[in-house]
Amino acid sequence: MAFRIIQPIILVAFCIAMTVSALLDTVVFEASVRNLAFVNLSKGFLQPTLTFDEHFHRSLELFDRVSVYDPARYESYHLRLKGLIETLGDDARNSGDINHLEVRPRSVAYNGWESVVGHYLRDVAQGLEAVRENAMQELAGLLDSQEEMADFGRYVYTDMSGSSSFPVTFNKCAEVDLMAIYISEWSIAIRQPVPVVIVWRITTENLQERAVLDEPFQQQDSRWEFHRSGKFLFQIGTVINKLPDGGFEQIVLPREGLPPSLPCQIYGSQLQQQTQLVYEFPETGQNMVLLLGGRRNSRVGHSRVGLCSLPIDIPSHSTREAYLVTGRYRTVGEAMPYIGIRWLLRDAQKWDDNISAYVVQRIADEWTSFAAILPSHLAAKSLEYWVINADASAQLYVDNLGLFSVSLPCH
Repeated sequence: MAFRIIQPIILVAFCIAMTVSALLDTVVFEASVRNLAFVNLSKGFLQPTLTFDEHFHRSLELFDRVSVYDPARYESYHLRLKGLIETLGDDARNSGDINHLEVRPRSVAYNGWESVVGHYLRDVAQGLEAVRENAMQELAGLLDSQEEMADFGRYVYTDMSGSSSFPVTFNKCAEVDLMAIYISEWSIAIRQPVPVVIVWRITTENLQERAVLDEPFQQQDSRWEFHRSGKFLFQIGTVINKLPDGGFEQIVLPREGLPPSLPCQIYGSQLQQQTQLVYEFPETGQNMVLLLGGRRNSRVGHSRVGLCSLPIDIPSHSTREAYLVTGRYRTVGEAMPYIGIRWLLRDAQKWDDNISAYVVQRIADEWTSFAAILPSHLAAKSLEYWVINADASAQLYVDNLGLFSVSLPCH
């Protein structure tokens, strides 16, 4: 009789144990899958180049399904990854469709001057040979007909939308006149080789055209070719950014502190809290940017905050060598931006003997892409990329910072 009573109890206990074991296995399994997906995505952030391949998308989809079981822990990562894909992963520029498009003449009156020039420059930078040749011819004809107009502007062009015009000037080559610079900021953001186009107008027949056209400039991190169309010289390159992660997309989550591309504080008295990596669009987790300022250091008299790169060696001092300094920035309040290069001289006896060359020195209420070509300083052994906000109580935002070796079309 006792056995008959115990037998159902054992059966019930066994069923309860199996149920608990199954539940535990499910929890452990879900946690394992979730952690595996998270590890895979984290590894993707740390790669030299952000690659939105099938493996990355599968990890994202898996993480998306299982992260709901632990939102307190994973929601911030979920927001970041979703924002990253929204910003960069589905961009049409990654599809390569430009190589299949026929370049057609575009109407300045209908589309606007800057829009038309920007489209042609993108075709030159990223199109196959036939597309490129057609685009150069069309753009050369357009520039030839428009440059005498009173409102003609020479600007920086990029593949980022919503950027105000930034003028370009260069007066170190008597044989050519700088007309436009195009940079793929999207390539900077995902840490890929960056397509760049520089357009020059030939001002004198003294240009050593054969030496320029027949001798492409090549270093370990850059290669430049020159193509002539009419009286214009197109300098086309695919170059490596000397600043690691100039777009700050390797940063996993917003935080205070220093980014890998600018790991050094310029002022010893500035606070770590005065430099932050934040979302441009916090509600959607899109586009990581660097913020300098917004907080005054009450313990010191001045209110400057600045970051710089590690010293970058200058391998040679050819008369054709220069550096292309690029990025985008926006100011809020009374921010005082200074962005450019610090030349570290071989014979400098003290820090103030070194020389700064600033590309940006004016406020910008809207995001503004900038670029400038700076000839290599013959007395410098190395250089640093500098970003300064001279009024740290206001806010300076920067993004997609770039530094590239450039070959000039003159000696």
